Amino acid sequence: MACLPIKVFDWCRPLDRAEPFIAALADSAAAVRWDLDAWPEVPEAGLDAVSQKFAHLTLSVNSRDLFQDEPSQDHTVYVHTRGGDAHTARVAWLAACIGSTPTGRVESSSL
Repeated sequence: MACLPIKVFDWCRPLDRAEPFIAALADSAAAVRWDLDAWPEVPEAGLDAVSQKFAHLTLSVNSRDLFQDEPSQDHTVYVHTRGGDAHTARVAWLAACIGSTPTGRVESSSL
């Protein structure tokens, strides 16, 4: 897989389609992105709804960064939302939903 830079764009696929993709990669790095309709309002966490423009997740497989420049033996999930305190609160809320805590750093991008 190191011989060509390949990008695949595909929308509206169920989350379970990611597992066969990840298995096919073996040790190669890649990323899968899910665009959401919006981030929901979560009153108990003090979170307002966030529009679709700022609502997506990226799974970096076998990489620590979005562009697969930093190889890793595991995967990294990026939560994309508006910046500011609401961003870190939403990430903490999402992590708590799966019994975890955020482990990475907050990054800002103009992408």
